[in-house]
Amino acid sequence: MGLNKPKTKLVIFQLLKQILSPAKWVREVRSDLILQTMIGHITPSRTALYSFRNRVGTVIDLINQHLIKESIEHKILSPTVGVMDGTSIRSYGSRHRIVNQKTLTRRRNELADVIRRENDPKSLLIIAICVSSSSTTLKKHNHTCPAGHAMPYKTCEKKRRTIVRPIGQELVEQQKAKMTEECATKSRKLRAQTIERTNADIKHRIGLRRFGSVTLERARNNLALANFVVNLMTIRRLLIEASKSAAATT
Repeated sequence: MGLNKPKTKLVIFQLLKQILSPAKWVREVRSDLILQTMIGHITPSRTALYSFRNRVGTVIDLINQHLIKESIEHKILSPTVGVMDGTSIRSYGSRHRIVNQKTLTRRRNELADVIRRENDPKSLLIIAICVSSSSTTLKKHNHTCPAGHAMPYKTCEKKRRTIVRPIGQELVEQQKAKMTEECATKSRKLRAQTIERTNADIKHRIGLRRFGSVTLERARNNLALANFVVNLMTIRRLLIEASKSAAATT
C-alpha cells in the first residue's frame, strides 16, 4: 500500500470530508468528478473498499512510522517528549444506551402518560400522600473487605444494602491518589497538550466519534486511518508555517 495507490487516495479524501463508511465511499466515487479524476477514473466495488478498510491495519502503522521518521529527518518535527495514552484496566461502560425507534416511541408515550396524570389534581393529591407516607432517610456506612479496602454504602429502612466494587477499583483509587501530586499535575497538563489534542482533532476534523464496526480489529483500523490523516494534516500545517516564516525572513 502506498500513498499514490487509488484506494489510498480515495480513503484519505473521504476521511477529510468526514465520510467514514465504505458504502458511502462507493456512492461518492460514482457522483464526485474530482474524486474520479484523482483515482484515475476507476470504480472500486463495495466489497473491495470494505476489504481494504478491514485489512489496512497490517501496514498503516508502518506508514505512520515512516511518515514521522521522514518528518524528523527533514526537521519538520522535533519531538522531545513521548506520551503514551492508555490504561491498565478497562473503562467503565456508559449508562447511556442507543435505542431504536420502537423503544423511543414507547418511552415517549410513557412519559406523556406520567405528565398527563401529574396535571390531574386528584393524581397530585395521591402523589403527595404517597411521598409523605413512604419518606425514609438514608444512612451512610463503611465496610472493609478482606483485602482491607474501604467500601462505603448507603442503607435505607425499606431496602437492603448493596455494595458494588468493580474489578480494578483499587487501581483507580491508586491513580486518583497519584494524580494529586505536583509532578502528576504537570504531566497531566503536558498530556492534554499532546494526546488530548490529537483525540480532539480526530473527533472534530475527521468526525470519528463512535465506531460503526463490529470487531475490535476493524475499530483499530478505523482509528489508525484517522490518526494517519491527522498526521498528514499536521505535517502540512507545519510545512506551510515554515514556508511563511522563511519568506518573511528573506
